[in-house]
Amino acid sequence: MRGRNGSRGKGAWRLRLNSPLVIGAALAVVVAPGVRAHASPDGTFTTIDKPGASFTSLDSVDEDGVILGCYTDGNGVMHAFLYDKGVFTQFDDPKAGSGSGQGTSAVSLKDDGDDEHHEGDVTAVGFFVDSSGVNHAYVYRVDGPHRGEFTQIDDPKAGAAAGEGTVANDMTADGAVVGTYFDTTGALHGFIERSGKFSTIDYAKAGHAKGQGTEFQGVSRNHPIVADYIDGGGVEHGLLYDDGRFSRIKDDPNAGTASGQGTHTFEINRHGVITGFYVNAAGAMHGFTLDDGHYSQLDDPSGVKGTIPEDIADNGVVVGFYNDAAGAGHGFIFRPD
Repeated sequence: MRGRNGSRGKGAWRLRLNSPLVIGAALAVVVAPGVRAHASPDGTFTTIDKPGASFTSLDSVDEDGVILGCYTDGNGVMHAFLYDKGVFTQFDDPKAGSGSGQGTSAVSLKDDGDDEHHEGDVTAVGFFVDSSGVNHAYVYRVDGPHRGEFTQIDDPKAGAAAGEGTVANDMTADGAVVGTYFDTTGALHGFIERSGKFSTIDYAKAGHAKGQGTEFQGVSRNHPIVADYIDGGGVEHGLLYDDGRFSRIKDDPNAGTASGQGTHTFEINRHGVITGFYVNAAGAMHGFTLDDGHYSQLDDPSGVKGTIPEDIADNGVVVGFYNDAAGAGHGFIFRPD
């Protein structure tokens, strides 16, 4: 199995908007998921749901089609999983809480191979919510000599109350973890952790109130880090961070400009294609890809109440989740023609 050097900065967004994706300690394997497909003008959307789940999200996909995701069980507890060839393999951080709104959330797969032709050990990054409601980042060894091991990562500047803490969103090829932490006021800050040393990196125009600030999202080889910020008016905008400098990503032209609206950038692949979603002036959520400055809308036909693309592979395959007419969340994979 090969992991991707890029995926998810979705963790903090889930927490910020109190999504059902807010997040177990056992290993389980389940076969025969709920899968259905339908065509679109540019490709095919396939729904993939964890059996028995009240909510499913597909969060990261690698070059071999292995998917990292998470689901909410009937008690409101989140669990992480790997999905490969029709089989779900569940994993839960042993320190995660077991109450509603707690558990383990997956965000990104990463391969520490030297390049795209050399496979290394595969890891997953994400976060768990403990029994007190505090968020903690983790790195999970999917294979290799330390298979099954969790490493907890907490930014020392993060708050330690319910709803605060640290979220890991991705990992660079050389093992640096990028993500977001919530301080004691509820404001967000981007961070890079390398060998136990944390660097806080904030965009100068980001807001400072609760729910505002800077988020570090996805990484991919030879490209800047994808980030975003929430301004003082509560509007979100995309960013790129490279060599100590931020540059703005132009907003999706259909994005709204009121609080809770804007452009949310998540991931970037090795070709520089970015994926994410925007919230328009009516509050509707629509997915997009951004390639060489051009936005293309990407909505699952069943996503009546919104489509959230969470990752894009180098071959253009996109994974994420959508909300149906009843508001239920379903995982999807989009394969372009």
